[in-house]
Amino acid sequence: MNFWLLQLHAGLDPGAFPIRVAAYGLGAGAAASLCTLAGVVGPGLQVLSADARLATEVGQACPSAGIEVEAVPAH
Repeated sequence: MNFWLLQLHAGLDPGAFPIRVAAYGLGAGAAASLCTLAGVVGPGLQVLSADARLATEVGQACPSAGIEVEAVPAH
């Protein structure tokens, strides 16, 4: 996960503190961490990843979380 993008998403909203905690505490790219993050940010979490397997892993780890994972080419 991109720490800085999560921080930008949180912005200055005082109610976004759980997102800031997630940015500091969750592992990079792990399906379980994305499942946890989905619980923090709510439905509609969109993830871009160079890992083509991540969508399957997230779907198996938390199928009801509603996380959209799109595989993009690595640059």
